[in-house]
Amino acid sequence: MSKQDILEMKSFVVDSYATLFNCDIHEAEKIVSKSSFIKTLNENPAFVMHYDDEYWAKRINNELKGYIH
Repeated sequence: MSKQDILEMKSFVVDSYATLFNCDIHEAEKIVSKSSFIKTLNENPAFVMHYDDEYWAKRINNELKGYIH
């Protein structure tokens, strides 16, 4: 898995998050960057790539809800 592949996946997830949850791209970038997704992406990119960007955006949103409630 190349560094470019990892950066592209992060970008896809940020875009999906912004679209799905109606926030601007900068807000989505902050949320994704603070999520456990980044750690998983860096430690096990092959696992992350088995799921699409929409799956990860929804998972990040669920994680965020867990922190709020």
